[in-house]
Amino acid sequence: MNFLLLEIIIGLSVGVMMTLQGIINTALANRVGVYGSVFIGVVINLILITLIILYTPGSLALRNLPGWNKWYLYLGGVLGIFILTAIVIILPRLGATQGFIYIIGGQLFASIIFDHYGLLGMEKAPVNITKLIGIIFFVMGAYLVTISKIKV
Repeated sequence: MNFLLLEIIIGLSVGVMMTLQGIINTALANRVGVYGSVFIGVVINLILITLIILYTPGSLALRNLPGWNKWYLYLGGVLGIFILTAIVIILPRLGATQGFIYIIGGQLFASIIFDHYGLLGMEKAPVNITKLIGIIFFVMGAYLVTISKIKV
């Protein structure tokens, strides 16, 4: 299988899983509250990653942890809690389609900036006309999704 095709399939699969996760966490939040849903999800993640580490020797190299001068490398967990909580809050209010349009829009905006400037170790990939046209199409699609909720 072509490696690019595999990357595309993985990316699309992750997008499907993020949507499913958001909807499931929202349904759980209806029973146990927003923070209860996030808490349960994080505990399950902790148990699962612990099992994975136990069954894959050498997969955890704590001796290679960066020092506190690279404090920003530790923000992934904090951002994960924020992301989980935000999704559970916005999906019931906006719906999955509109909610994820804004989430993907934010990802697209941040990705363009990080790629263009090569931030945090990303390979530089300057913005070009093709990318700008893609962004314009995305914005137009987001607009159409947004106005589709307005009753005419």
